[in-house]
Amino acid sequence: MKKDEIVITFSNMSNTKSYNLNTFIQKFIIYVASFIIVILVSVFFFLSYLNNKVDDLTKQNKLQKLKIIEKRKELAKLDDTLEDLKTIVGIKTDDIEHLIEEATLKKLSISQKHLMLAVIPSGKPMQYEIISSAFGFRIHPKSKTRKFHKGIDLKAPSNTPIYATADGVIKYVQNKNIGGYGRRIIILHNYGFETAFGHLRRASVKVGDFVKKGDLIGFSGNSGRSTGPHLHYEILHAKRVLNPYNFIVWNIDNYENLFRKERKVKWDSLIGILDRQNKMANIITSQTNTLQ
Repeated sequence: MKKDEIVITFSNMSNTKSYNLNTFIQKFIIYVASFIIVILVSVFFFLSYLNNKVDDLTKQNKLQKLKIIEKRKELAKLDDTLEDLKTIVGIKTDDIEHLIEEATLKKLSISQKHLMLAVIPSGKPMQYEIISSAFGFRIHPKSKTRKFHKGIDLKAPSNTPIYATADGVIKYVQNKNIGGYGRRIIILHNYGFETAFGHLRRASVKVGDFVKKGDLIGFSGNSGRSTGPHLHYEILHAKRVLNPYNFIVWNIDNYENLFRKERKVKWDSLIGILDRQNKMANIITSQTNTLQ
């Protein structure tokens, strides 16, 4: 034994053991090192397990995202199919044209004219720069195929206010950016008229809301399959697509032009109903005044 070595002795009644301190330290270091190695190996396997779990979750998440994308594509195709069916219905019934009689036009009073301008879509739905795509057949800017354009495209900066063009009730609101027209609104008006607004940035109305002509309903945008900020604007009557431009330029000064250009509506029948309603309103007013 060397002079600088320390010996530790443990004794009991039957046995005595001596340990060289250097040997004890060596064994202690070995035990500690072994313990650390075991811990590190355990941590390594645990981290590998967690990493595999994360990979599995990531793969599942990607799969779910792909499924969502596929579902959105299916919804977009369904939306386009429904729109195409609507177009077909409109085109197939467009061959029946109704010429308004001159006698009917002459019967229109000023009050009737203003009433029709309020309950039938008229005027601009928003302030626009140009008409970027007119009503009728065209080469679609995205698909590059010849398709029937059921509305009119009005170019304007994103977030331009959009207004109701007649009194009505909100029939449909799509707030998600899906389908060819993206975010859109449909308004149901009196006497079978509807207006549709597509490629919106956002809607400011909900289904069931009543709106007056000139009420704010949303803001223009670039949603759906759009090549730039604009509003896709449609007018329908009894599921037949009409040329919105004829209604945009319709006002009290050129009142009769709409009836001669847009012949898919039975104007004589409609004006007859409005005339009867106006007479009934006058009778009720007269009776009320008499009772007072």
